Amino acid sequence: MTELQASNAGKHPLELKAVLVGEFPPPAAGMAVQAESLMQGLQSLGVAVVPVRVNRHFQDSWTFVNRLRGVRGLLRFLAFLVDTRQFRKVDLVHVFSASGLNYYLYSVPSLLIARLAGKPCIIHYHGGAAEEFFKGRRKLLDWSMQRAATLVVPSAYLGDIFKRFGFSARIIPNIAGVERFHYREREQAPPHIIMARNLTATYNIECGVRAFAEMAGEFPGATLTIAGDGPRRHELERLVEDLDLQRVSFLGNVPNEQMPRIFEQASLLLNTSNVDNMPGSILEAFASGLPVVSTAAGGIPYLVKQGETGLLAPVNDHRALAKHLLAIARDQEKGRQLARAALACVTNMTASRICLDWKNYYEEILETID
Repeated sequence: MTELQASNAGKHPLELKAVLVGEFPPPAAGMAVQAESLMQGLQSLGVAVVPVRVNRHFQDSWTFVNRLRGVRGLLRFLAFLVDTRQFRKVDLVHVFSASGLNYYLYSVPSLLIARLAGKPCIIHYHGGAAEEFFKGRRKLLDWSMQRAATLVVPSAYLGDIFKRFGFSARIIPNIAGVERFHYREREQAPPHIIMARNLTATYNIECGVRAFAEMAGEFPGATLTIAGDGPRRHELERLVEDLDLQRVSFLGNVPNEQMPRIFEQASLLLNTSNVDNMPGSILEAFASGLPVVSTAAGGIPYLVKQGETGLLAPVNDHRALAKHLLAIARDQEKGRQLARAALACVTNMTASRICLDWKNYYEEILETID
């Protein structure tokens, strides 16, 4: 029996302790929401979860650092390294992982430090750019998988990508939090469209604004609400002015607990990502009864079945997106049919169900460790 096994022998399930490395709100978007929801759900099940935040926001006399990107990044990384002292106090390390610099700064060090601490490390990979990122970095992927206790992904799309690389991944879906959303069939006229993504190039909100502009030509009373914030906000606001759109509102970052109210007021979700995996906003739309129009980026076609649970368009094709928006606006029964079929996709994706799956998997990993 290894030292780790001995330390866990006879341990009551309520004593399970884990570090969760990842982004946490604010902002309330993407992986940050998933990490916070998972932490809270596991804690409700008796798992002691220690968050190690990789997107720290500095306060008090340090607030100026938040505006200095290079300095902020360095200090965040140093703070992360300090916080990894928690690794030796827990049973396992769970890393929310993504492509690019995030992988080098947080996934790789977490693997190394967890190994030095004698703790199993879960690489929980999110993001639709996995194939592009690892295609030219096979040695990095091989090295990582040799040191990880397991690889977990939230979708069959990512599972298939890693399978092509020769690695098996456990699939545990993202938390949709469907219990927080009220399903109802929409009969709103004029249309009220919601976009709920960060305002970055990856999510191409510009394409959505242009699609809405084309739709508004036929439905001048249509409304577009954009929930989220990011570096492209000023460019988007200028685009709205240039297109002379009168019924577009920017809400900025919306706390996660307020999103059900925002979705309740809308009649249709528009998603325009260039790269994606399993967007939480689409799952939330399914749970709310909102018909979905989206680009077919990355893993989205695994989630949205064209003509069955939503309507898909090519990436960065605002005219095709506008055509789908108009089809639903003209035929609301079509939208309701899509929404009914989509609801079945998320009925089992409650926070309690997914968090219990994670708790059971933690215990499975500790039981089978060599």
